[in-house]
Amino acid sequence: MLGVISLRRSRAFGDCRLGLTLWRELLLDEFWGGCLSDARGDVAWEHVLSILAINRLVAPGSEWRIHREWFLQTALDELLGVDFAAAAAPAAPATHPRRRGRPAGSVCEM
Repeated sequence: MLGVISLRRSRAFGDCRLGLTLWRELLLDEFWGGCLSDARGDVAWEHVLSILAINRLVAPGSEWRIHREWFLQTALDELLGVDFAAAAAPAAPATHPRRRGRPAGSVCEM
């Protein structure tokens, strides 16, 4: 019976789950979700931010490495409910939240 079982695409789960739990316990998902709710793009910016923060926590590296190696080796796509686009190359400058104006005195002002 064990001869028929195979392991495919094993990925890091525990450290990413811990990082995501910390992200949510600190209510960073709600904070950034509110601040970036009007941001345009194919991927929600709060997911991109969580991926960057979790990477810095569990396996610090460059953004290039996140896109090329690290994200594919983790279960963050399943944990966040996103696909590889969340870790893909940066969005066009016109869609970046810092490019658009924010109301003066906004808590989320960048």
